[in-house]
Amino acid sequence: MKGFLLLCAVLLCSSSLTFAQQTAPAASPATSAKAPVESDRASREDVLKYLDALHVRRTMDQMMEGMKKQMKAGMVEGFKHKLPDATPEQLAKATSLFDDVFTEINTDEMIEAIIPIYQEHISKADLQQVLAFYQSPVGQRLLAEQPAMMQESMQRGADLMKAKLPDIFKKLDERLANEFPDRQAAPAASKTTRPVSK
Repeated sequence: MKGFLLLCAVLLCSSSLTFAQQTAPAASPATSAKAPVESDRASREDVLKYLDALHVRRTMDQMMEGMKKQMKAGMVEGFKHKLPDATPEQLAKATSLFDDVFTEINTDEMIEAIIPIYQEHISKADLQQVLAFYQSPVGQRLLAEQPAMMQESMQRGADLMKAKLPDIFKKLDERLANEFPDRQAAPAASKTTRPVSK
């Protein structure tokens, strides 16, 4: 469970950083070659202002919801694959456990975690120039369209993964059967020797 939570947190953090980096104008080679010196280091307030201008909190929340839906769908498919006779109650319990895990991820914590990263890589002067772009009409249009582009991209990714899941599970089962033949034989034997209820 802890490993799963850590994976979700890493995905969320890396996705938020990717979003900000993809939408920001490219820095000049001279400014991107080295980390800013302490005197030109962006303050926490500078970074928060930048993140607010980019609506990063809203974006992270939307990404979390999108990831949650995709991962829940994948989890349900995997659960059904491993337990084809799962009852509705068992599926409901599995999805409930999944939902509980996601409540532990806090957007505020994720934002606090990425502030030092921006301070390390982007100078105060560069941050101000990038912020000026996002406050321009073009930057505002880009920000306005970003949620829709992200949602559509995530949906395309989900559709692609859903189409590939059966083949992935089939290959996984074949490899598991080859690597652990005894493990595959045990469940089959238990099914044939199960007593019939009267």
